Amino acid sequence: MKKISTVCMGLVLMFALFNSSSAQDSTKTRYVLAKGTKLISGSVYFNGNRNSFGAESSQYITMNFAVRENSGYFVANNLVIGTSLGYNFDYSKNKQPDAINSFSINRHSFTPGIFLRYYKMFTPKFGFFGQFNGSYLIGFSREQTGNLPAITERKFWGVNFNLAPNLVYFLSKKITLDAGFGNMSFSYSKMEDAVEIRGGFNFNPSINLGLSVVLGKGVETRRKN
Repeated sequence: MKKISTVCMGLVLMFALFNSSSAQDSTKTRYVLAKGTKLISGSVYFNGNRNSFGAESSQYITMNFAVRENSGYFVANNLVIGTSLGYNFDYSKNKQPDAINSFSINRHSFTPGIFLRYYKMFTPKFGFFGQFNGSYLIGFSREQTGNLPAITERKFWGVNFNLAPNLVYFLSKKITLDAGFGNMSFSYSKMEDAVEIRGGFNFNPSINLGLSVVLGKGVETRRKN
């Protein structure tokens, strides 16, 4: 399934880029979201995995859910700067035949921050944007180990930096459908005496979907210089 999703996304992107580039060259035009335009967007992401080992006597389950809101202003053509607020939920469970070695963890975090987004429109409806997010993390985790009924709750805080590619399609002049499919990130978080550092490139076979509202004239067609 992961390979199929990757191939399909690649074919769609290549086809769209080829056709849109040909259209721009023939008409000698460019497409811009003008300075002064306002943007409000929201996105949601969900991914889950379940792996079984040893005739399904052992299982490892993970689930990730995230929702984010962005509000920004075009400080230049195609360039948006704004603020963001997100919520993340992460769940993992290791189920073993020996209950002593089993555990479950769920983490809740809130992520206020800032974002920077740059659009490259290939046609009046279809384009691409790259988005950088810098966020502060604050949240708590609940952990249960083995067959003990007690739940340990711990608070944590940290920072996260994320750079992600997205495809954008204008459903109407002011509403867009956004689809993100991977990211490059770095995060630092501290939970009591434990420090966690993560970084690298992550491709998500589960696409991050969102909607945006453009408060302005929408995509404008202009002659190339």
